[in-house]
Amino acid sequence: MIQQNRAFSALQIGCETPIPGFHIFVVGPPGTGRRTLTQRYVSQIARLRRVPPDICYVYNFENADEPLVLLLPPGKGNELHEAISSFRKLLVEQLPKVFESADYEETRSRIQQELKKEQDEAWEKLQSRAKALGFVILATPKGLQPVPIWQGKPLTPEIAATLPDETREHLRKQESIVVDFIQEFLKIQRDLQKKYSEKLKEYETQLVQHFIQPILEEVKQTFREHIKVIEWIETLQRDVMDNLRSIFESIRHIQEHGPKHPTILDRYDVNLMVSHRNTKGCPVVYEPNPTFYNLFGRIDRKPYEGTFITDYMHIKPGALHKANGGFLIIEALELLRYPLAWETLKRSLLRRELFIEDYGQQFSPIPVATLRPQPLPLDLKVILIGPPWVYEILFHVDEDFQKIFKIRAEFQATMPRNQETAGDVLRFIARVCFEENLKHLTRDGVEEILLYSHRLAGDKDELSAAFGIIAEIIREAHYWALKWEKQYVDREVIQHTIQQRRFRHSYLEERVQKAIERDVLFIDVDGKKCGQINGLAVYQYGGFAFGKPSRITASIGAGQDGIIHIERQVKLSGPIHDKGVLILSGYLRSLFARDKPLSLSASITFEQAYEGIEGDSASLAELLVLLSALSGVPLLQSIAVTGSVNQHGVVQPVGGINHKIEGFFKTCKMKGLTGRQGVLIPKANIRHLCLDDEVIEAVRKGEFHIWAVETVPEAISLLFEITAGSWNEKEKKWEPESSVFALVNKRFVELAKARKFLDAKERSQDKGNENKD
Repeated sequence: MIQQNRAFSALQIGCETPIPGFHIFVVGPPGTGRRTLTQRYVSQIARLRRVPPDICYVYNFENADEPLVLLLPPGKGNELHEAISSFRKLLVEQLPKVFESADYEETRSRIQQELKKEQDEAWEKLQSRAKALGFVILATPKGLQPVPIWQGKPLTPEIAATLPDETREHLRKQESIVVDFIQEFLKIQRDLQKKYSEKLKEYETQLVQHFIQPILEEVKQTFREHIKVIEWIETLQRDVMDNLRSIFESIRHIQEHGPKHPTILDRYDVNLMVSHRNTKGCPVVYEPNPTFYNLFGRIDRKPYEGTFITDYMHIKPGALHKANGGFLIIEALELLRYPLAWETLKRSLLRRELFIEDYGQQFSPIPVATLRPQPLPLDLKVILIGPPWVYEILFHVDEDFQKIFKIRAEFQATMPRNQETAGDVLRFIARVCFEENLKHLTRDGVEEILLYSHRLAGDKDELSAAFGIIAEIIREAHYWALKWEKQYVDREVIQHTIQQRRFRHSYLEERVQKAIERDVLFIDVDGKKCGQINGLAVYQYGGFAFGKPSRITASIGAGQDGIIHIERQVKLSGPIHDKGVLILSGYLRSLFARDKPLSLSASITFEQAYEGIEGDSASLAELLVLLSALSGVPLLQSIAVTGSVNQHGVVQPVGGINHKIEGFFKTCKMKGLTGRQGVLIPKANIRHLCLDDEVIEAVRKGEFHIWAVETVPEAISLLFEITAGSWNEKEKKWEPESSVFALVNKRFVELAKARKFLDAKERSQDKGNENKD
């Protein structure tokens, strides 16, 4: 954990705390190693944890739609699967031999003959009893029917209709008695059938028991400490004994037609969902594609006779099954992209149970028959990895999020520069070179990497924690070292690598510079202009940033509109930039509204800017150009300005300072360096300077300059080449009269008088109109 002590501490607490709800959300900028280092750290912890149990699903003989889950010690799941597979194989091999043997056929024939003999005796007894009552029993499609005997022949309906009523009534009474005899006979037949079926089954059991019993007893002995396994094996044994004939017929069907159709044999198997036979420690699972099925498992189906069928053997595991008892790492943004994945994950973690559900059922208006596997007890740590803004949204929008992800592990973007951190960077470079078999770096090559790290951090007292980018530089440098046939990667190779990376992404920057060179974008880098200044902006796209000078202009007139920012009026500016403009108004009021109300109508704009503007880093330049327009004093065009201003005139630091300086330097170099050009920056930004060697060399030679200021008057003295001025409290005026503030104050007085004259004129006109009326 390279100088990520805060993240390390959070991960340690989250991973080692067994209390529910202490799942972890890892945040941090990309490239800081938030995923790689998290996986490495969790893997180290996992090696010391106990191995979780195997997960098996088996057939539920009481309810086939709800398969049973069995949790077994590591490796025992494989043993159970192999034992039941061996049992099934033995059943397929031996059962046909038993049912097709001569002894079995002889015994079965004898039992059937005994059954037939008793059935015949019962039939003869029935006919004898019926005959005694003057009836005969006939077998018809409707079953056994009693028919009266009349004059030695069965009585027909026609003859029966001619008989006296007394005779017919007597026959009906006799017939009811015979019907009772028939019912009694049918019961006897059923009892006989059951008796001899049980006798045959008992015989079959005796024949099969001698090869079934030993293997199942061996399995039960192996799993004697697991009550659920023993209970299931005993249930399996009873089911086999109850269905020997069906099993035999299924075996014959498979032998004749192949395993194309579901059979009763399908229930005698073990679905080994997750095996930890060869696992060391607890599992660490990284799921890069957290779809619903990939996380929570699925129930597959197979086509059968124009439809789809399934069974417990088609239950497939998800990442939560594989990680149960260990750690599951998921990218938060990927998780939120898939419907139901986030809600189902929350529900599973809160209930600490994992259900395998049919995703399609959630959207089907008509329920479809499917399995409902027994839920799996869930015991794992989930680690989400994502940017800070995702964490903030979930924290404030989802009330369950705070209950589940109580640990925030934050990877910082930078780290302080000291001997320890420099050593960490050196070890990181060495590890990357060693693990990936890359050419190692020389001392000056490492120094160049450290300089680049400072630049990424944007602070000469900080190093960047974006080790992903540093690793990319090392890999690319290896390519150039191979191409140049160098044994090691030195400073020259690193510098060339960085230049090539910049070249690949600098097309837009080149187009901007060419537009300035061809006077398509108007930028002056010499001379003086009133109401015009060079501001600096940073453009970013695709991870690449560059500085671009922008012309800022201001115009002044009488009125009460105040400072009008054109970008704000057309909604091209962001709220932070608008705030910076409003602060200018506050600063001007503090300086010039001591003895009069400010009366002006001023407009400020970024010329030839057609994209959105955000940030307050141009507020110093906007203030200076506004003061120039008010005072009539021209500004140096050879100096570009960046910095924000507060209401007391203090110049505050801004971001992207290196890109801004380098962007204006390129423009000045292209138009010709005069020795008078440079950039004015806030003094607080000095610590952030980490410039290109070309800029540093130009500054060293006096061809380019960088000025640092703390207050607005310092900036005025440099840009206007005259003093800002000071307020004489005793005389109630600005001194000297030639100073910028004195000239601005004078202009404000003129504007106030002009406004007063206009107001008086309007009142006079209004009064004249009233008199006419």
